[in-house]
Amino acid sequence: MSDLQLVRDRSAFANQWLRSAQKQQDIGQVFSAFFSAYLALVVCATQVMGDAKSIPNGEDENWEKDAIEKAMNFKHKEIAIFLESENGVRIKQAIWQREIPENKNIHIIGPGNDVVLQQAALNLAAYFRPLRTSPLNPSEKINQAQDLATLFRKVRNRLFHGGKMNDPEGSDAELLNKLNPLLIAIVEILQQQ
Repeated sequence: MSDLQLVRDRSAFANQWLRSAQKQQDIGQVFSAFFSAYLALVVCATQVMGDAKSIPNGEDENWEKDAIEKAMNFKHKEIAIFLESENGVRIKQAIWQREIPENKNIHIIGPGNDVVLQQAALNLAAYFRPLRTSPLNPSEKINQAQDLATLFRKVRNRLFHGGKMNDPEGSDAELLNKLNPLLIAIVEILQQQ
């Protein structure tokens, strides 16, 4: 019985971080908003994993990565539905329209020498492309959720470790301003039973 209470407590904790993220985003504190939303994402992901009775595999950082990926995979259909909604399309277009200063042919985020992030950004740019005429197929919906999980984690890693995100013009805040509404929306999706 106490284990069930702990799982429920995670959801309330996620709500606190999510409300903080929304407030911070509303007043333009995009770094604080991202950190709060990311914490809410981790809490929601571990909630999903706890509900599925999945146990941690290895170190905490691997558990965090696995939990986020599995939770987003579990909700990939709901994420895809949101991204096709009017609000989702608006968010996708704002994110896709970013031009990365060191390479005008790259959208979303400069991957530096991170091949995993580079592939995720390329995939997301193709999925988010405004002129895309065909809907995502089932495997692309799963891949989209996984690529978003990668993007969120890589942005978190760069920010937490003090690294710039390959935006020499200092446009980290501009990226977060566009990315935070999507992260917040995904946390809300993960909270739904």
